[in-house]
Amino acid sequence: MARSFERKVRKNTAHLNKSRKKQGIQTINGAGSAMDIFRGRNITVPIMLAGLSVLYMLMSYFLTKTGMRGMDWLVFGLYLMLAVIFFIRRPYLKVGKDTLYMLKGGRERPMTAGDMKAIKI
Repeated sequence: MARSFERKVRKNTAHLNKSRKKQGIQTINGAGSAMDIFRGRNITVPIMLAGLSVLYMLMSYFLTKTGMRGMDWLVFGLYLMLAVIFFIRRPYLKVGKDTLYMLKGGRERPMTAGDMKAIKI
């Protein structure tokens, strides 16, 4: 955005916040509305982990003479728990004026406009 437009937005936001404060309504924050958040759903990894846990259970149950033991049930349960964790944790993309934030490797990683070379769809 051009600087003059940003100044107009700040001035109008300050004027609007003054009038909202007089009326007893909650004020708006111009910086918070600048980020758009797009949320997704990761289903491939949880399905793969759940299938792997069922495969492990079936192999432990039918291919061994001893059947399922305590450690086998623990591994089966941990794989299922990991699948649920991956399903509940939703990936997202925050888009700002000149920065992208994405959830990668369990933490939020920023990417500025200077770091991007090309966008492929």
